[in-house]
Amino acid sequence: NYSHNQKGGTKGDTNTRAGEKIVVPRKGLEPPLPLGKRILSLSEVHSPSDNVRLVNSFISDRKLRGLSPNTIKFYEGYLDRFVNTISTPLLKQTIQGIIDFITSRRSNAGGKHAYFRVLRVFSKWCLSEELLDKSPLATLRPPTVPRPLRPSLSLKDLTKLLNHSPQLRDKLIVSLLADTGLRLSELANIDKSDIDFINRTIVVWGKGARQRRVAYGE
Repeated sequence: NYSHNQKGGTKGDTNTRAGEKIVVPRKGLEPPLPLGKRILSLSEVHSPSDNVRLVNSFISDRKLRGLSPNTIKFYEGYLDRFVNTISTPLLKQTIQGIIDFITSRRSNAGGKHAYFRVLRVFSKWCLSEELLDKSPLATLRPPTVPRPLRPSLSLKDLTKLLNHSPQLRDKLIVSLLADTGLRLSELANIDKSDIDFINRTIVVWGKGARQRRVAYGE
């Protein structure tokens, strides 16, 4: 649900390294663009001289800032669908037009919130580039996203899962996820050189293209 705040604005985003090995979309979010697809190159609504060029400039700016490949794909996918749906130029979007677009999407609340976040970041970039005098999202509150308790495994369930893992590799994956709390994409992108077998630590690339070191047990 959306509300239009007349008095205030909004408060001021699994990632892989440059090798880009895997993309793990979260449930409810729209899928990323296929590998190799150039952002908005097949736009049926706007020519490359306006919206497409504008979005490509934004994506180039995100890459220059060192955002991870997964984050770049996230921006590309949502902006691609937005531009190929709207019938007015990006710089002439209204608050009502954005509300109508987001509420029309068939994604869940998390997916709608993702559209809001992407468009808000894009609008702030347009402001910083002096392409807009005022963001159409300045007084728009984000859609509410339910925050249910995340399911967890009991020690008994974890033991059962390990016992039913047929291969040593599968047992290792389950053990690492339970022991370290790694994201799936973080685990999938571990190289042998990232592992310190003596001190039992692993260097992983986390959210925001940041490295961190996690410890694992025996």
